[in-house]
Amino acid sequence: MTAATSGENAEVLTFNERNIAEFRANGGTLSAFGDAPVLLLTTTGARSGAKRVSPMMYRPHDSDPDTIFVFASNAGGPRHPAWYYNILAHPHDLVVEIGRDTLTAEARVLDSDDRDSVYRAQAEQFPGFADYETRTSRVIPVLALRLHRTTPIPPDDPARHGVHVNLESPDLQHISLVGDTYTVLVSGEDTAGAYTLIDMLVPEGGGPPPHRHDFEEMFAVLDGEIEVDLRGVTSTARKGDVINVPPTRRTGSSTAARSRPTCCACAPRPARSATSR
Repeated sequence: MTAATSGENAEVLTFNERNIAEFRANGGTLSAFGDAPVLLLTTTGARSGAKRVSPMMYRPHDSDPDTIFVFASNAGGPRHPAWYYNILAHPHDLVVEIGRDTLTAEARVLDSDDRDSVYRAQAEQFPGFADYETRTSRVIPVLALRLHRTTPIPPDDPARHGVHVNLESPDLQHISLVGDTYTVLVSGEDTAGAYTLIDMLVPEGGGPPPHRHDFEEMFAVLDGEIEVDLRGVTSTARKGDVINVPPTRRTGSSTAARSRPTCCACAPRPARSATSR
């Protein structure tokens, strides 16, 4: 299903403009498409060279997160949509907006066998696509878009497993530090150095003295309240609040009311090698 058709129909353009504005305002969702996955595809005009934005549905690849499929259905119209010809002319000059992400991409038209398999799966999930085929004598092209991510999604690591923690488990590690009790819920070893999750039981008036760290800290206050001092500016976080402390030269925090205030997540800086803290 595509919202764009020829680019010459003013009514369709107005409809597209509304959809584009809604998509960008709502973080990548469109009420006209319901729960279907949608994106904005920017192509370069085959003749004009102008940038054209088209909202459309897409289908994720079964196993490759950097490949998605789009369908030149034109709602079963007699001609391919204009964006299809734009891609044929400029297959490496594409911009894809998915959710709140904006990525460059390149495209290729699937051959008949791959096309039939992907289109059949799409039509089974979204029967409108089966209806489009009955409306037209043309074969509706299916294109694979290869997304270019600034930070590629890492390959699956079968050696890693999910971590399920019970707060009452006797196997948890408890650390006593400056009068506080820290319980390591998820360690850096569990997350390959991405972060550590700690349950902090801090008595009234407790908390670490001013200190320096080179990693991110995020506190979610479960009960009571804490005061966090960052570069001489004090913030008070209460039950239900979340506060993030960036890598800094000097910071201090202390509770001001009830105990058991926080869960704390610590993450190393991206530029550093993964370490457990």
